Amino acid sequence: MNFTERLKTELLFFDGAMGTMLQAQGLQSGELPEIWNVTREDVILNIHKSYLRAGCNIVKANTFGINPFKMKDSGYTCEELTEKGVRLARRAITETRTDAYAALDIGSLGKLLEPLGDLPFEEACKFLSERGVQMVEIGCGGFPGKAHCDAAELLADERKRDVFMETLDKYHLEISALSSHGNMVHPNPQIAARFESDFTNAILLAEKLGVPVVNTFSGCPGGSREDKTPNWVTCPWPDDFGEILEYQWNEVLVPYWKEKAAFAEAHGVSKIAMELHPGFCVYNTKSMLRLRREVGPQIGANFDPSHLIWQGMDPCTAIRELGREGAIFHFHAKDTKVDARNTAVNGVLDTTHYGEELERSWIFRTVGYGNGEEYWRNIISELRMAGYDYAVSIEHEDGLMSGREGLEKAISFLKNVLIYEDRGAMYWA
Repeated sequence: MNFTERLKTELLFFDGAMGTMLQAQGLQSGELPEIWNVTREDVILNIHKSYLRAGCNIVKANTFGINPFKMKDSGYTCEELTEKGVRLARRAITETRTDAYAALDIGSLGKLLEPLGDLPFEEACKFLSERGVQMVEIGCGGFPGKAHCDAAELLADERKRDVFMETLDKYHLEISALSSHGNMVHPNPQIAARFESDFTNAILLAEKLGVPVVNTFSGCPGGSREDKTPNWVTCPWPDDFGEILEYQWNEVLVPYWKEKAAFAEAHGVSKIAMELHPGFCVYNTKSMLRLRREVGPQIGANFDPSHLIWQGMDPCTAIRELGREGAIFHFHAKDTKVDARNTAVNGVLDTTHYGEELERSWIFRTVGYGNGEEYWRNIISELRMAGYDYAVSIEHEDGLMSGREGLEKAISFLKNVLIYEDRGAMYWA
């Protein structure tokens, strides 16, 4: 009986974490576990055997972190370590005489393609794949643009869709989300219509490609039916502001998103991930949860710490609150550096142009340049405790370095921060 046939009639169990077992055998902090496929193969083999004897049906090869970027200075090729890891898993099955299976174990690190918009799509995919990226968030309209993905064009041409997906498959990349960030409730009907068309096409393309998440903004209406520009309210007084909020939420925002969430659900997209972004109605934890509760579970967060940091919020606390409701759908790795002097003078509500870095109260930075490794370790750990086990998408909006350099530095920084393996059993508890 083959694997798929067995799944129809019985439960098959995976093994547990490899990393915890290796640490118990002496793996040191910072040491690459995958190298043990060559240097300590007896240890890897015995770990596989122990799981098989305990009754598991599927053992994962010790390959989770293998990628060209991580293995660049290891002295081994990805092919060599992967082949050795699979051979050890299969050998354990043979020597224990169990009717089990060997599986590859692959970790995810994502990247928003927008900063590589100057590259052709295939070159961008090659660039990312060579650096160990496994998932990409692809802009297909709205503010992110359509440099690599014109949703309307791909919807109209099946062959172009096939080529698009074949390119991703060629470089072993998956799509974590399609992004069409815009203001679909803009008070100017022409502007709203353009964003609405892009967002609708993003949902329809996600359906065609089997992508579960579409990223966007909540949007911000005007202050009344007569307004021509959005009106973002930041305080409750004078009373006009309260009246504006009542209009925006009850007459525009909630009705729009109820209809759009139903449309997305009907087209197989169950997760609309909104960036908590000042300037739009959903900009903090409270406003995110309010819209989710009033619209439904299809609404969640594309959690970007950078916008929370400058507002004075603690990303870890926000993650815990949103995680309690299962409301984190996607994650952006982007940092912010707060300028203590300028903030002390002018506060954080800053309309100075992003290019005038010396005058601003805060600026966006590549991860690690706004806050250190411990800060980001805490964020990643909090995500795991919240049950988030999906892409970490690197977003580059650092005016002090190029997109390519920012990406290289972000990948290097995150490889020591991300948690790759499943939790192990608490043998100490």
